Amino acid sequence: MSTFFMGFIPACIVSVVIRDLSDRGTSSALVLGILSSMVVYWLLAMAGSSGSMQFTSVVWIALIGLPVVIIGTVKVISHPFELLFHVATARTYERLGNDNNPLRDQLRREARGTYSHSLLVGELASAAAEELGADAKLAKLGGVFHDIGKTVNPEMFIENISNPDENNPHRFLSPAESAKVIIDHVSNGVELAWKFKLPLDISNIIEQHHGDTSARFFLEKARRELPPGGELDESIFHYTGPRPQSVEAALVMLADSVSSAVKGLGNTASNEMKASVISRIIQEKADEGQFDQCELTGSMRTRAAHVFMDVLNQIDYERVKNYPHGEQKSPAR
Repeated sequence: MSTFFMGFIPACIVSVVIRDLSDRGTSSALVLGILSSMVVYWLLAMAGSSGSMQFTSVVWIALIGLPVVIIGTVKVISHPFELLFHVATARTYERLGNDNNPLRDQLRREARGTYSHSLLVGELASAAAEELGADAKLAKLGGVFHDIGKTVNPEMFIENISNPDENNPHRFLSPAESAKVIIDHVSNGVELAWKFKLPLDISNIIEQHHGDTSARFFLEKARRELPPGGELDESIFHYTGPRPQSVEAALVMLADSVSSAVKGLGNTASNEMKASVISRIIQEKADEGQFDQCELTGSMRTRAAHVFMDVLNQIDYERVKNYPHGEQKSPAR
């Protein structure tokens, strides 16, 4: 019974403190585990437990070794657990935040323009999430990975095309065909997320970052090209959703649209122009009901808009806009 209490109580304390598996959490768990082992042993000794004994080297090894063994076991089994159940810990975020992550490396190599855009989206979303008290790490990684599906057909997305006025492949496709390619990057991204064992919360952001909005450019083009009396199935120009289910997914949706729109204004755009574009995008998404299934309130959207402006004002848009066809620059603050 003494052995049980000496193991059970420190194990409970360690499991609570180490729940995020961060280096800080691990250190705290080790210290508290050892201290709790000693306290439990002392209490048992004071109670006259038959299992108690003087502090010998064997006892010291047991008291210190037990928390170490528990922590080591948790560390060993945590990664298979993450992969099996697609859950995230601080260690997961650390691995995914590394530029050498295989999926990030694939995106950078095969769709350099998309990768640059994704870094900016992650920067915007994480800054807004931090302001709103949401999960900034999740928002950042959701932004970085939200467009991984574009690695399937990177040449079909304008940010990866050199001289798009002349080399745009959509000139040879119908609006419906173009819309399908564009819309499919979401389902392709979800498949890649599953293949590379991304956590479920990041996969959800990938799936939700367009909600059930439309591929507006090609929808409007199809409307213009529709012959008199013709019928147009507009459903094929819409993403299949679902709409954002979390604040982090909604922020990635907004950051995605805002970054593209404001970059298009160029480096000479005034703050008034940028603010107008940001406000319009946020209002359009709200009017479409894209935030109806999450808790991104009107006041939160206003605060996010101010954060977007703060971040975007610190970026040289011409350098970002020209990447990857010009000099490579990081869209970091």
